[in-house]
Amino acid sequence: MNIQQQPKLRQRGRYSTSSYHTNLSGSFIRCVVKHNRTVLVLMVTMFIMLITSLFLYVLTIDETSSSSSLSLPIKKDEVVGDSTFSHEGSGFSLLDSDHRLRDVPAIQKEEVVGESISVHDKSRLRLLNNDHHLRAVPAHNVKGCSRATNDPFERYKNGTFTAASVGVADQIENDNIARERRDIVRAAMKHAWSNYEKYSYGYDELQPMSGKGSNNWAGLAATMIDSLDTLWLMDMKDEFKRAREWIEINLDFAKVQKDVSVFETNIRVVGGLLAAYDASGESIFLEKAKDLATRLLNAFQSPSKLPYGFVNLNKKQASNPSWIPQKGSILADLGSIIVEFRQLSKRSGDTKFKEAVDNVHEILYNLMPADGLYPVFVQVSSKNPYFIQNMKSFGAFGDSFYEYMLKTWLLSRKEDQMYRIMYDRAIDGLHQNLLKTNNHGIMFVTSNTRTTEMEHLTCFLPGLLALGAYTHVDGLKSEQSKRDLATAKALAYTCYQMYVQMPSGLAADISVVSNRFSQSDCDFKPRIGHEYYTLRPELMESLFILHHLTRDETYRYWGWEVFNSIEKHCKAQYGYGRYANVKDDSLEPEDKMESFFLAETLKYAYLLQDPDHTIDLIDKHVFNTEAHLFKVI
Repeated sequence: MNIQQQPKLRQRGRYSTSSYHTNLSGSFIRCVVKHNRTVLVLMVTMFIMLITSLFLYVLTIDETSSSSSLSLPIKKDEVVGDSTFSHEGSGFSLLDSDHRLRDVPAIQKEEVVGESISVHDKSRLRLLNNDHHLRAVPAHNVKGCSRATNDPFERYKNGTFTAASVGVADQIENDNIARERRDIVRAAMKHAWSNYEKYSYGYDELQPMSGKGSNNWAGLAATMIDSLDTLWLMDMKDEFKRAREWIEINLDFAKVQKDVSVFETNIRVVGGLLAAYDASGESIFLEKAKDLATRLLNAFQSPSKLPYGFVNLNKKQASNPSWIPQKGSILADLGSIIVEFRQLSKRSGDTKFKEAVDNVHEILYNLMPADGLYPVFVQVSSKNPYFIQNMKSFGAFGDSFYEYMLKTWLLSRKEDQMYRIMYDRAIDGLHQNLLKTNNHGIMFVTSNTRTTEMEHLTCFLPGLLALGAYTHVDGLKSEQSKRDLATAKALAYTCYQMYVQMPSGLAADISVVSNRFSQSDCDFKPRIGHEYYTLRPELMESLFILHHLTRDETYRYWGWEVFNSIEKHCKAQYGYGRYANVKDDSLEPEDKMESFFLAETLKYAYLLQDPDHTIDLIDKHVFNTEAHLFKVI
């Protein structure tokens, strides 16, 4: 075919006489289009679907980052100068060069959307669902009085709120995040312990600012022994093994020349050794516990057979300090030996320890007041003991006496009913006489002599009340259990607010509870002279127990927020120090780290976040008042 014979080609609405090759190509394309129209439609459809998928993916990234339960884990650290910025919206942003958590993003806006609450801020929260179960929680750095009026957890205030259970997928996500947080708590323990081992091994305490050792407990190696089952639970077995070797070679109670506190020595050292034995089965711990407890028995040689508060471990001399009225004994001291001594009798087969403490509680049972609440000072130097004055408290001087009523019953496999009777009557008395509420609905527990104050020590009560409710013979169906669990939840909220309403995010040792008359008022202010935070464990203890029993993820978050305040303000070069004034967020920690920080605070913070522990507080395990874990046998 020559060019003259070539047919005209239709091109964009007009005829053309292009070259042969151009015409041939156009013919080919028209042919493909004509005969493969279906293929072309499919290709276009696939292209549209790809674009749509990419668009939805971008939206999903933003929504997913805003919807992780508890808040998203730290997944990547990027070094920026001397600081470390943690990505992925963990809610805890800037870590300084020594890895101390510094700042957390504040909630900037809270907006009601239908029946849900949407919290918008840098932490990218997802919606709280309409039954108010907290799927994700805000990473607050809103501290101070504004938390009294702008708090996303206010539904917990009166104790009646019950969180809905989460689905399997959400629980897996929660637990994965909690494991990462657990490991951060473990790193805190490693920081403190490694410096104790390096600079003050065998001393009672490590001074966290100077790195020196001190013997505030007569040279009993208190921090080492108090930390043994923490090391075990955190799988720090090499450190545990080295401590065991030191104890076997060096710990000799015959060399202790000073008088010791019967109460502190029992709960920290006897309790620590027994827990180490229960965990490891190493007989050296049981031998040392029996040796020490035998020496403590000399405190029971009073005319009433109720123990004195102090004893010399080698001279068989016991006494009470002169500052106590009439040189009496303290209720918590004489009533908080029974858990350890009973466990020791079971483990050793020697009944003398159980007999001594059972006699104490039989005497106290016969002296029980009508409301179940005991005065905190007891005259033991008379053959017939009697109470001195009438101060009653679940804080200092009284706290663990009531705790051990319930725990002695649990440790007896719920068979020794006298102790449950004492506990139930005391908790009735608590509700009748010592439980108060301010005009903002904040529930708190006072003594009968200081009716507007709540001690940090009293924050063990939420955990105790919840444990008592769940182990009641009629379970949670009983009216008493319902009441006690509601009180437990309300008091846990109160204790949490004692932290977050302070600028430092730490709680004072004693707080004055105020009525609020304006939006700028706090519910709490530190009592003058008691503005300090001593690394106390009571709130963390209660949060662990409440989460363990209720599975409410909110308690995990509260504990994580408190832990980060400790990390921010109390971490020192060699450990963690007490904080002098919780109203001031700019101070350095002091050169004092109690052994209970490692024994209790970090242990409970770790277990709260640990979804893999096998502890069973209903039937199989009991913590003593120093967080030493005993098996029910």
